[in-house]
Amino acid sequence: SQHRESHNMLEAQLPIKDVLGSVFFVVVGMFFDIRIVLAHPFLVVVLLAALLLIKGIAASLPLVLMGLPFRTAAGVGILLS
Repeated sequence: SQHRESHNMLEAQLPIKDVLGSVFFVVVGMFFDIRIVLAHPFLVVVLLAALLLIKGIAASLPLVLMGLPFRTAAGVGILLS
């Protein structure tokens, strides 16, 4: 009974989640200005590389701390970034 109710609630929320997800990406797209990217390509590339590096480290570090080999953790970090 409780499982069925929670399943029904989840089904009711899915359309709202999809709409809000779409609205989010439309709003982010409206803030994107290609002129800034074209005016500062080096800065954009450096910031993108830094972001990917930080995300890779953030994904790898917990795995290394859990005892996984560095090579495995680094591979997962690269794939997740």
